[in-house]
Amino acid sequence: ATGILWLPLSFLNFIERRYDTMTAQKQSALQTIEEKKSLIVGIADKVWEFAELSLQEFKSAETYCEALEKEGFDVERGTCNIETAFAASYGHGRPYIGILAEYDALSGLSQEGGLIERKEKNAGGNGHGCGHNLLGAGAFAAALGIKAYLEQNDVSGTVILYGCPGEEGGAAKAGAVLPPERKITAARRVPVRQGQRLPHRERQPALPRRCADDEERHLRCGAVRGPCLLGPRPHGLL
Repeated sequence: ATGILWLPLSFLNFIERRYDTMTAQKQSALQTIEEKKSLIVGIADKVWEFAELSLQEFKSAETYCEALEKEGFDVERGTCNIETAFAASYGHGRPYIGILAEYDALSGLSQEGGLIERKEKNAGGNGHGCGHNLLGAGAFAAALGIKAYLEQNDVSGTVILYGCPGEEGGAAKAGAVLPPERKITAARRVPVRQGQRLPHRERQPALPRRCADDEERHLRCGAVRGPCLLGPRPHGLL
């Protein structure tokens, strides 16, 4: 996929040891992900090329929806009246396993794929400075693996892949879980326009803010536990 991930050798050795001790069922689920590698990488690359801004991710969202439907998921488009959101579910009963997929880009970060140095693809264009093309594809892969586990072991459980647009300033996650009367203050659904500067860590790396701080602010976990509309209440951020 378009993007580079550097991992220390000790971490890779740890993953290899954990794989060796996994149950056969879990290994089978991972094997399913490996078999779907071309599909997963293809989606990551498409979303990279689309590079759509916050709450304007129409092509990216539809790419996921079409792929999920072909994989046997029930797909709801326009979840919570957010045009580029979706919810794709498979299985039945508990436990409910929710996975968040992001796919919006940032303005002014156009970049040639496969390079470690800065090189614009389109002058002043959009780009995935936060790697949401990879984050979304990874979430998609996880959903496929859990689906395979449920199928192969004939067990109760429901996996739901939530398409979460507008991570960059749109707070769509909060907009999806809060009741209508509270969305106006907790989720500002404001599309990010071409060339607009964002107070994001990639924009201002000197700001003493962690990515988890941003996510906690967007989700407002403490505020939505009571009035959550989607059923199971969020208890924290992983």
